[in-house]
Amino acid sequence: MLKKICLYIVISCIMISFVGCKMKTDDGKIEVKDDEVKMKSEDGETEIEVDEEELNIKSKDGDINLSGGEKAELPENYPEDIVPIFDGAKIVTSMNSNNDEGISYMITLGSNTSYEDIHKFYKEKMEKNNNYLNMEIEGGYVISGEKDNYTYSIGINDATEEEYESIITITIGKEAN
Repeated sequence: MLKKICLYIVISCIMISFVGCKMKTDDGKIEVKDDEVKMKSEDGETEIEVDEEELNIKSKDGDINLSGGEKAELPENYPEDIVPIFDGAKIVTSMNSNNDEGISYMITLGSNTSYEDIHKFYKEKMEKNNNYLNMEIEGGYVISGEKDNYTYSIGINDATEEEYESIITITIGKEAN
C-alpha cells in the first residue's frame, strides 16, 4: 500500500508540473480508459501515459519512465556493471530519465537479507571506485562514488515495512558528453 501511495504522489507531482501545457480535449488529445490516461500536448511534442503502476513522459527535451508494483522492472540499459543489483532483491520502484543533460536511474529494491549483509556486499564491490565514501547512519549505510564517468549513491536501510527486511535505494547519473 505504501508503494502505491508513493507512486501516486510522484505521479501527481509530475502531473502538476504539466498544468501549463496546452491540452486539447475536444479533438481526442486526452484519452481516459479504465485505469489509464494518455495525453498529448497541442503541439504534439509531449506525450504522457499513466496507469496504476507506470508513468511515461516523452518530449523533445527527453524521456522519463517510472514504474512500481508488479510492473516494476530494471530500466532498459541500466548499467549493472556500475552498480549491480543485490541477488534476490525485488524491484519495488524504478525510474530513469534521459535528456540533453545526461541520463539517470533511481531504483528501489526490497530484500529479506539484513542490511548489514547487503552493506558488506556493496562495500566489497564498490570500495575500489573513485571518490568512494562509506557512511554509517542510524539504521543503515550510504555508499557513494564514481566509476566510468557515472556517479552513484546506494542507500541501504533497515525496512520499516513488514514486507521486506531491508530497502536498497540506488541512484546513478551520467552527464552528457
